[in-house]
Amino acid sequence: MKDNKRASACKMGIIVLTAVIGISIVSCAMLDTLALVSEAMAVQDEGLSEEQRLLVGAWRSDTGHLYTLNEDRTGTIRLSGGNADQNMRWNTFGNTLTMTIVDSMSRMDAAYTLSGDQLSWVQIGTNNQIRATRDIPGLAFTHTGANNCVVSIGTETAAEIEIPAACPQGHNVTGTAAAVWSDSAGSYVGGFAGTSITSVIIPGSVTSIGNFSFYESNVITVIIGNGVTTIGEGAFQSCYGGLSSIIIPDSVTSIGRSAFSRCGLSSITIGRGVTSIGQAAFSNNSLTSVTFLGTIPAGGFDANAMGWSGAEGYMGDLRAKYLAGGPGTYTRSGEVWTRQR
Repeated sequence: MKDNKRASACKMGIIVLTAVIGISIVSCAMLDTLALVSEAMAVQDEGLSEEQRLLVGAWRSDTGHLYTLNEDRTGTIRLSGGNADQNMRWNTFGNTLTMTIVDSMSRMDAAYTLSGDQLSWVQIGTNNQIRATRDIPGLAFTHTGANNCVVSIGTETAAEIEIPAACPQGHNVTGTAAAVWSDSAGSYVGGFAGTSITSVIIPGSVTSIGNFSFYESNVITVIIGNGVTTIGEGAFQSCYGGLSSIIIPDSVTSIGRSAFSRCGLSSITIGRGVTSIGQAAFSNNSLTSVTFLGTIPAGGFDANAMGWSGAEGYMGDLRAKYLAGGPGTYTRSGEVWTRQR
């Protein structure tokens, strides 16, 4: 009976925050009720689960509210336009994310879904949905698996970027995010497409460079780590900064269609592992030196990998010379390529 009374008092002292836009905080009046709520919502000693660890970090809602969740299950909420952070505790129960404002002992219960770096809360008993994305200065990380993520530009404004091997949660960065076509923008958006970065270092943890990931970016220098296996379609297409040279590491097996089209390339080195070069992969460049370190089968070397015509940067008889002469460095005079001895 005593426990029932305590539970009833606790229930009466708790309000549900019904919207992130207008979070209302009401203090409980009775000191014993406050103590009960504090006791009920005390931070537990056991470590965080994998799912809980993914929640750690800063999240900014569509309306600008900033939620910060720490590893010790403490946190803060800063309301949009507010200057003061309100302390809170957080926990998870199944598919429910529970937040408790410590200062006032108010409480919000919400079923949540985590998709990549977007967290959606649907408050229990209401139709209100709160959407927030991870607020990380610099780069943005989207989880593609339990321990893997891909990286995109985020809020980075620096001209030179070195992609980390791991995201802030310690998970491997295995790819650069693909960009997708936007009818409204009339271009590809996402990844690093359209950015003004001039230099990028891609670590060996990355295994794939996404389709159109650096489309119409301003990169001049690109270092690709020996770990990348796939360079996607249009990955560096139309890099207007002038990517004059590129070294494709031995780990790469596939170079996608139009991957380096319209980049201003004059020299390339193609690693030993490459077995597939897609259509127009190097079209509309002014190549004068190409080094092949390995053997690419004729079926994997697209007949139009260098372009379809002179206007599209067609590199004369380079493909034929390579298929006949094998690995080595080839240089061009006019439209004639010669293998250097």
